[in-house]
Order: sequence, then C-alpha cells, then structure tokens
Amino acid sequence: MIVDCSAIAKEFASRKILYKNTALQSASGTKICHEYAVQVHEDGDSGLGSFNERGDPLEWTHTVHFWKGTYTESILTELQAFKGRFRVMLPSSSMQLHVDRVANQPGGTYHIPIFTDKSAFIISPPNAYHYPADGRIYHLDTLQPHLAVNGSLKLRIHLTFGRDTTT
Repeated sequence: MIVDCSAIAKEFASRKILYKNTALQSASGTKICHEYAVQVHEDGDSGLGSFNERGDPLEWTHTVHFWKGTYTESILTELQAFKGRFRVMLPSSSMQLHVDRVANQPGGTYHIPIFTDKSAFIISPPNAYHYPADGRIYHLDTLQPHLAVNGSLKLRIHLTFGRDTTT
C-alpha cells in the first residue's frame, strides 16, 4: 500500500493546534519529540510517550474526535492499526538507545514518514535506516535495541502505529 503523505501532512497541520503540550524529554531534560495521538484507549487515555501499555492492543483503536472521517483515520483503519500517533522529532535531536517492552504488541512499530530529511535515521544496531517520505510503510522491530536521530535542521514527522498481524 502506498499512502498520500501530502494529504496526511495537511490533515496534521490543521489539527496539531488542538492538542495540549505533548513534549517528550531526554534523560537530561532536553525536549526531543512531540507526540500527537490519533487513536486512544477505549477509556480515553492517550498513552502518549510509550507503546508500553496495558491490556489488549485492540483497545487502542478509538479515533480522537477531530480525526474522525479523515484520510488518516481511513488509512489506520484499513491497516488494522492501533495506537496511531504522530511523532515529531525536533531538529538536531536524538533518543537514547532503548527496547520497547511490549509483550502485547505483536510485530513492532510501523512508520509512515510524512516529513523527513536525509539526515534523519532510525538505528537498530548494527544497522541505520533512513525512511523516506515516499508513501511506503516501514516496519521496526522495537523489541530490539533502537534509537532515532534527527541530524537535520528541520522537523521529522512520522505517523507511527502498531498493527494487528494476527488476522
């Protein structure tokens, strides 16, 4: 499946102001990333900041009201996605090497790059990957050590989600 990144980018740009501050910080307290939930838990919890959540992944498929009826929602629904969110890495930032402990999330995390630069990478040692904003869906095994680096002077925006791979 190839998605229309420009359509998703326009939807995101028109909705991100509807969110509260969603900054994630490094261990040193530096802001490195913002997250914006598209899908939330059935109890309304956004779960921002981690995929390390409780319960059945399929409980994280409820679309935030201002995303209903959008192209983004239709893509996540078609992909049987859960916990869809935009992850916006700030310029010249990096995350620490980590492993996501998600026994209840089969298959890792999927990425649709919306806006990126050739200086933005995901590193899963010993490999480094640049995911271009070409409409493709990229998979990352987040049960393995990994980190993200945005070495550019621009924002890096990915739509990320888990996927129900059991059907």
